[in-house]
Amino acid sequence: RLYISNPDLAERFENDWPVNPIPGHEVYYNSVLGGKGYNDYPAYKTVLGN
Repeated sequence: RLYISNPDLAERFENDWPVNPIPGHEVYYNSVLGGKGYNDYPAYKTVLGN
């Protein structure tokens, strides 16, 4: 289920970037949340030094 919280999962593995945690069961079984948790996870952003 890592692919749900990490839209760029292959790129994270390739670059050895950390992954977002696996979402809890309430994301899958709580209709009150609507689409939250399915499509709102950000891609990884690298921090650039000066």
